[in-house]
Amino acid sequence: MRRVYLFRHALPDFPNEEKYCIGSTDLPLSPLGHTQARLAAESFREIPFDRVFCSHLTRSRETALYFSPSPIVLEGLEELCAGEWDGLPFSVIRQRWPEVYEARGKNLHIPIPGAERLTDGQRRFLRALDQALSMSEGDVAVVSHKTIMQGFLCYVEDLSPEDGLRFPLNYCSCCVFTYDGDFHLESIIPGPTQENI
Repeated sequence: MRRVYLFRHALPDFPNEEKYCIGSTDLPLSPLGHTQARLAAESFREIPFDRVFCSHLTRSRETALYFSPSPIVLEGLEELCAGEWDGLPFSVIRQRWPEVYEARGKNLHIPIPGAERLTDGQRRFLRALDQALSMSEGDVAVVSHKTIMQGFLCYVEDLSPEDGLRFPLNYCSCCVFTYDGDFHLESIIPGPTQENI
């Protein structure tokens, strides 16, 4: 029985400390994000990961470096492309697309204009995980992104894509799966919070 430890990356360095929609937008980790990633890695230091994988996005790679000096970048682990919202602050998004913004707060299945569909993202994410497992033998760590992880959780738990909001996944959260040819959710471990940093 193998385990897959699926981590959300740590806090990015948002411009002006304002929250942005950053699907494909590439940002590094913030100073706090580096602390979160270090603490998360320390929490799992007893687990001998056979390999550590990450997306090509800087926030994922920098987080993964705390788990391994040489993480493997795999295409398909990146966040969903957020279309016309990608790279914009949420304050601007709320003004330009008020109805869609409000509706997505209740149902992630409602599409962002021009964005990658969640079902398409699920397929390429599954291909990437299959590749990660074929490139390794023991337990693996995978550092990815919130929305694509929520979509994968819905797939594993046989939920509708809009149910992703059941899984809030703060920065450096870890979803632990057993793998025996199929994925089975074992636990979700919250990441470090302001209170324990």
